Amino acid sequence: MFFLRLILSSGLFLVAITPVFGETVYVSDRMIISLKAAQSERSQTIITLKSDTPLEVLKKEKDYFLVKAPTGERGWVFNEYVTPQIPKAVVVDQLHRKVVELEKMIDNLRSKENDLEQRTEAAESQRAVLSQQLAETEEKRRFLEQENTQLSQEYADLRQAAADVVKVVAERDRLTREKDDLSTQLQRSQAENADCLRTAAIKWFAAGAGVLFFGWLLGRMSRKKRNLY
Repeated sequence: MFFLRLILSSGLFLVAITPVFGETVYVSDRMIISLKAAQSERSQTIITLKSDTPLEVLKKEKDYFLVKAPTGERGWVFNEYVTPQIPKAVVVDQLHRKVVELEKMIDNLRSKENDLEQRTEAAESQRAVLSQQLAETEEKRRFLEQENTQLSQEYADLRQAAADVVKVVAERDRLTREKDDLSTQLQRSQAENADCLRTAAIKWFAAGAGVLFFGWLLGRMSRKKRNLY
């Protein structure tokens, strides 16, 4: 409505303005005039012109205008039959066209506004989705950082445990070697003890046999002495 009032006001203002000579004049209201071949009402009529027909002024002489019709014909018209003011019907038609054009522009702007609102809503929805995805990604990142920290600690523990295992295996191998050495020494000692026992047994047996033999000799010698007496 504001645009319509503005256009109507502008149109009424234009109606009151007299155009510069040489531009356009219009056939007066409620008239049908003749475009004459000369500056006389008795001259030949080229065409008839209805009210509100725009005419291009080519020349002015006395009471006549040399004009050019919209269809291209040229001729003379009496200056009392035309007016430099834009006819109301033409103004109304122009205003109507401008209103229609403005309405189209308004509809176009509204359509663009609706499209912009839809795009804004879509962008806002996408922003919300992206914000949610960003929050989920951040949560996953924190979780992965915790997992990485835990795995790093477990890896360090495993490396330490592996180092301890190496030490344990080395200690086990050392103890195994010592056990084998002790077993060898024990076997050697047992063999030496067995040899010593055999040697001692032989010596004791020989000593016992010697004692018995010596006793037996003493017995025989004693019996011989008794037989002599």
